[in-house]
Amino acid sequence: MNALSAIGSLTPEKLAAMVVEVIVDRFEVDPEKVTREARLAEDLLVDSLGFVELTLALEERLYRECQAECAFDIPEGEETKWVTVGDVIDVVVRLVNEAAPGR
Repeated sequence: MNALSAIGSLTPEKLAAMVVEVIVDRFEVDPEKVTREARLAEDLLVDSLGFVELTLALEERLYRECQAECAFDIPEGEETKWVTVGDVIDVVVRLVNEAAPGR
């Protein structure tokens, strides 16, 4: 599978599940608490360092998902705009869509 077909297989639903999985693994939170509406800082207790760790973990996971043939860089400072899990999902979906035109 080449990078573009790997990216193309990442549906918004799969990306949302991936974001939830990364958050659950990274911050050891109950998966049922990780909803689109869950607030990262207030509900899931993600601190400022946690936001940086989340960014790096997502970039690494996206790199693996596209068969290591592409890189996703979440723009510096983007994590400061994230309030909810939904905000993170929206950014990841947008980045993947930008990387795979015609999706």
